[in-house]
Formats: sequence, C-alpha cells, structure tokens
Amino acid sequence: MLSKIRAFLTILDEGSVRRAAALLNMSQPALSRQMQALEHEVGGRLLERSAQGVLPTAGGLALAEKMRPLLSAFDTALAETRQIVRGHSGALRLGYLNSAGVQYVQPAIIRFRQTQPEARLQLLDLTPAEQAHALRKGALDLALTDHTAAFLAQEFYSLKLCTLPLLVAVNSGHPLAQSAAIRLAQLRHDRLVCAQETTAPGSRHHLERLCLELGGFRPTFASPVSNLDEVFDLLHNEDAIAILPGYMSSIVKPCIKFVPLSDENATAELLLIWRRGTTGPALQALIEAFRITASQAEGASRKVS
Repeated sequence: MLSKIRAFLTILDEGSVRRAAALLNMSQPALSRQMQALEHEVGGRLLERSAQGVLPTAGGLALAEKMRPLLSAFDTALAETRQIVRGHSGALRLGYLNSAGVQYVQPAIIRFRQTQPEARLQLLDLTPAEQAHALRKGALDLALTDHTAAFLAQEFYSLKLCTLPLLVAVNSGHPLAQSAAIRLAQLRHDRLVCAQETTAPGSRHHLERLCLELGGFRPTFASPVSNLDEVFDLLHNEDAIAILPGYMSSIVKPCIKFVPLSDENATAELLLIWRRGTTGPALQALIEAFRITASQAEGASRKVS
C-alpha cells in the first residue's frame, strides 16, 4: 500500500503518468496497474485525464491531503529508528550530577568534541533517581552518577570511572572544622545529612553501612534533603554534618569547610550507566572521553596527595 500511495503522489506532483513512471524507474503500464489496484482498494476513481494532464478527483485530493503528512511522519520515524539501531541517534542525551560538572563533565565534553565534532549533545542536570527513571523510559543515553545509583548496574551497562575520597562538610564554627582530617568515629554524636530516597535511592543505606563498618556506630540523621542548597542550609542552621564525594570540594560556599575523611575505605564511586544494546560510535566516544578524564583527574589527585 505504501508504494502505491507514494506512486500516486508522484503522479500528482508530475501531472503525468509517463513522467512519474520515468521518475519511479518503472514502466508506464506497470504504474497504471498500480493506480488501478489503489483505486480498487479505496473503492473509487482517484485520477482523471484532462487537457492539462492527469488531475486528481475529489477523492484523490482528499487522499493526497491525508497521506502526505502521514508519509512524512512515517519517513521521519523510520529514519530516526534506523539511526538509533545503528547507534547514530540524532542527539546523545547525557544525564549528569551538577556537582560533578566542573571536574568531569566539562573536560570530557571538550575531549568528545575533538573526536566527534558533528555529534549533538543534550545535557540534563538530573538527580540519581531522575536518571534511573529516564534510563528506564529510554529518555537518556548515558548517565554520569555516583555510588547511590549502583543498583542500576543490574539493569544496564555500567563502568566505574573512579574511586573518590569522601569529605566531611561542616559549618566553619563546628569544633571539627579546623581538623586536618576526620575519622568517622568522631561523628557518632553528630547528625548526618541524608538525601531523600526519592532523590538518591540508597544514599541512606550507604551512609548507615559506612558508619557501622568503619565508625562502629549507627548514625542519627537530620531531615532528609532533596538538593545541595538544602544540605548547606542544614549545615548552617542546624549544625549538621554532610559526607560528600571528593569532587564537591570545588564548590565554594560561605562558612562551609570541607575536611577529608581519613578512614582507609571511606570512599565513593563515580559511574557511567547506559542502556543495553548497540553502543554506537558517538556514545562509545563519549564514554571513552569520560574514562580518560576520570583517569587524568585521579592521576592529578595522586600527585597532589
């Protein structure tokens, strides 16, 4: 049916069965038989001959009006599907944690552009929970996330980019603010900030396990938060404490100090997560750009330490 509709529209565009047949690389009788079959399927005449050439009937005009946008949408959908199947989708959709932007996202994108100048990127600042939802819907091609989203590795491809030290973020007036380093056991009497489960699933469990295994205590939590501004508000106003990945040390906030955790295994992970299936050249290049960026950042960190 599609081929007959396309042939019918070509005849209308050309105003001639002969010219349309030549354009479609088929014989005139064969094209005429196609039109007869199409008219049989719709139940009436679609074309009529005149002194001006071949013209559509009222039914032919109605068919053309309805079918042109449908065929255009069909062709667009088919082309986009082919691109996705081949791993060359129109734009790569990258979900990332805003707090990791300066140290990892910006340099990775610069490196990616050097090898894939034609590729388009859509950057989406998403929480781990939003990343998980978007990946499951097929609305995201790649997620840069942390250990709180490690559960996604059971559903998707994943790559651990690096292991990160953990920092303690405290109000500058807190007794621990002037410490060179802090052990987890020193936090047993403080209230810890924890993200809401709807924002970062698993973050509370991660903190509980960390405190129990390395500090020997069960933590007390402040009110759960949904973003970094709320984290720093609790540090300022309630003298709470936050345990954060090392890349957040680049954040500058008045009256907030970042102090390293000295416990040997007090670490977090930075992960890439992407959907199972064909990984196209552009996505492979973006993953590689992040891998190199993380490796260089880790190397620079070792030199400083």
